[in-house]
Amino acid sequence: MRRRDFIVGNSALLTACTNDDIAAPRPVVKPVEPKPRPKPTPAEAEKKAPKPAKEDHAGHGDHTDHAGHVAADADLLAATRICVEKGQLCQAHCHVLLGQGDTSMIECTKAVTDMIAVTQALSALAAAASPSLRAQAGVAREVCSRCQEACEVHAAKHPTCRHCAAACGDALASYTRLLG
Repeated sequence: MRRRDFIVGNSALLTACTNDDIAAPRPVVKPVEPKPRPKPTPAEAEKKAPKPAKEDHAGHGDHTDHAGHVAADADLLAATRICVEKGQLCQAHCHVLLGQGDTSMIECTKAVTDMIAVTQALSALAAAASPSLRAQAGVAREVCSRCQEACEVHAAKHPTCRHCAAACGDALASYTRLLG
């Protein structure tokens, strides 16, 4: 038997014998709709309600200084989150324009890609109140400034670049406040 005959023969056999020919047809099962739960009576609801703690969580307070952890800077976290979101929209827009042959977006794309990476790292350090936060904020300030400048070139024509530049400006203000 030649190899070709073996391969063609088995393929023909497998094609002729499908699962539909071998297995019995499966029954159609209709999904069962869940029954609504009855509302608890006021007495039952009171039993299930959480009881207030006698102490403030065993002396832990509001966790702002729990085990040496310092509360994160909410304004800095908000600025980094918005900057990354606007940057991702700008980056996607740049990719579309680059795909259409608009090479004027190359520097903007490079700058926003760097900004997203550095700002995400800064956000993670800020959430953890890391001792490396100030050093990363210095890097982020330089990278974010470069992104803002690159986006301002296209701000009049592209709203996503305008929004990214504005978000970078807000983030830069937060970084400057942190660095003093």
